[in-house]
Amino acid sequence: MNHRRLCSAALAALGLIYAGALRAQADSTAYPAKPVRMIIPLQTSTARALAMPALIKRLDARGLQAHGSTSSNFDRYLKQEMIRWAGVVKSVDIRGD
Repeated sequence: MNHRRLCSAALAALGLIYAGALRAQADSTAYPAKPVRMIIPLQTSTARALAMPALIKRLDARGLQAHGSTSSNFDRYLKQEMIRWAGVVKSVDIRGD
């Protein structure tokens, strides 16, 4: 796979991961869960792409930081963030209407 296609595939994979994160946060049925056999290769490919200097440079030029993780680490991060911000959300009565 050439470099441009790999960068495009990595960005598409990031979009899928972001969509999955939104699903995890909102508990929406819009993005159904994927089997582990599909997730592991996607995570591996994404981590490999995120380590590519050319992709890091392109993301950096757009003000983005490349960071890869596993779904279990990301799940743990989301749970920590929900706990972290729960008090703020309640204190100012933020609602997701």
